[in-house]
Amino acid sequence: MHTLQSTNPYNRLKDKDFKLTADQVESFLRTSGRSAASLLAAYRTTSDPALLSEAIRNFPDNPQVAFEAVFQKNVSPDEQGHWLDVLKKSDPDNALANYLSALNDFKTGQTDQAVKEFTSASGKQFEDYTSQRYQDDMEAYLAAGYSFAD
Repeated sequence: MHTLQSTNPYNRLKDKDFKLTADQVESFLRTSGRSAASLLAAYRTTSDPALLSEAIRNFPDNPQVAFEAVFQKNVSPDEQGHWLDVLKKSDPDNALANYLSALNDFKTGQTDQAVKEFTSASGKQFEDYTSQRYQDDMEAYLAAGYSFAD
């Protein structure tokens, strides 16, 4: 007897484990030359902090590396501030770092500094790297043998 697979995407995907193993991402990393984008995709798809550390070590001025570093687990406020500064310097026309800095300033009670960050963001574009992140992650999954539908 043949069982039909659900056409509801949630039902098809809810029980799958989408974390990749180190072995699954290794060929992807080798093929991509361990670029900043591929290391970050490998980090996001495996949750292996060593991959983020490698990206930070090898690409300390890359805006997407800085963005990921801002949100890493157990990041200190000083270290988060450092990565926000790196993001501002590496992508100066992007308002993202200013908005994130303003949020951080509000949380720490530095309202005047938060307002300055919002003012600095004025007139800048906003790019949160989402489309590039999705593309890079998809390439990691495809290299690991997942289908495009997955």
